[in-house]
Amino acid sequence: MKTIRRGRPKSDRPKFDVGTPEQIMKRATLSPTDPTMSSTPLDVLKVRHIISDEAHTAAGYFAALRKMVFGKAHPSAIDLTAVSGMPSEHDHADAERKYRDACFAMKAMSSNSLHAVENLVVHERWPGWLLGESMHGSDYMRFCVGISALLGWYKGNMRKAA
Repeated sequence: MKTIRRGRPKSDRPKFDVGTPEQIMKRATLSPTDPTMSSTPLDVLKVRHIISDEAHTAAGYFAALRKMVFGKAHPSAIDLTAVSGMPSEHDHADAERKYRDACFAMKAMSSNSLHAVENLVVHERWPGWLLGESMHGSDYMRFCVGISALLGWYKGNMRKAA
């Protein structure tokens, strides 16, 4: 009797799929020093040193608070914040209060700064100024004002918790 083999035929595939040449080039363009940090606009800002490590942490905290209040902004295959980025708040009311306070801190600086930060951090919309357009435009300035206000709020909030 003849043995029937099942499954994939043997081939010389790499152990890890790094993507197409176009994807490799795109990742290297977005984040030349660490292509693994090219998946979100927030990570690209950090690796390019446009924002500090602390601002990156504050923005991640803000995104996690928003997720606790409203749920996921968009569906994704994997949820990294469920593993390592969620705030320590288990009280939904406390998370909502902190989220609203952070929003008010950004709105107090500029009415559009909250939208600029949310678009980039929460909704992961890639702004033109991050993809090669001028970083001297009003969109970039709104984001800078918003992230500065968010960082100030975050530092004050963490001081109160300590």
